[in-house]
Amino acid sequence: MTAPARIRGILFDAGGTLIHVDGRRFCEAAALHYDGEGFIRAEAAAVAEVRAWIVAHPESTDLERLPLFLDTILRHLAVESEKDRRTAIARVAEEHRKSNLWSRPSAGAAETLSALRRRGYRLGVVSNADGRVRALLEKAQVASFFEC
Repeated sequence: MTAPARIRGILFDAGGTLIHVDGRRFCEAAALHYDGEGFIRAEAAAVAEVRAWIVAHPESTDLERLPLFLDTILRHLAVESEKDRRTAIARVAEEHRKSNLWSRPSAGAAETLSALRRRGYRLGVVSNADGRVRALLEKAQVASFFEC
């Protein structure tokens, strides 16, 4: 019997793992007061809601999911009016088109990646993003940890 293969590399997703939505920019685009902890809770609720929606709609795309994600964040930030949420979604989506909102480094990411590299793991990123991942990871100061 052969010994199990040793893990030599680890692949990470970018959005929602290494980088998260920049709540300050989101709230500025939506003309809302920014509360860091409140935004993190709203983002977590939106991730949970979108994951549940994906289970029910596995054929869906990110383009279809983004409005649900944004609407859920806004509902959890107490934007009650559907009209106000639609207006805010349009403004936030425009900000995202200009400069990807997934740009806030995940807490502890650099320290974790550094520890993995010291232990000899090769690190890479696999993402279904729109081609701006390297720049976003550089902005978040974690790009240097990845070989690919």
